[in-house]
Amino acid sequence: MPVDELMELGQVEDHQRVRLVFGIWIFCDPNTFPSPQDMSGLPSNVGVVVGLHPKHYYEQ
Repeated sequence: MPVDELMELGQVEDHQRVRLVFGIWIFCDPNTFPSPQDMSGLPSNVGVVVGLHPKHYYEQ
């Protein structure tokens, strides 16, 4: 599910809240690689890994 859809799901109860300290976004499908504009909007505490899943290697 895309992050923007997750954000639109609404508020959660206080006892369900979590604090995100760090995150990693992994992109392995060339069809869904983020644009430079998408990358510039990521929080500073999110790392990014870009690779190529083997199943996509054979599709190229």
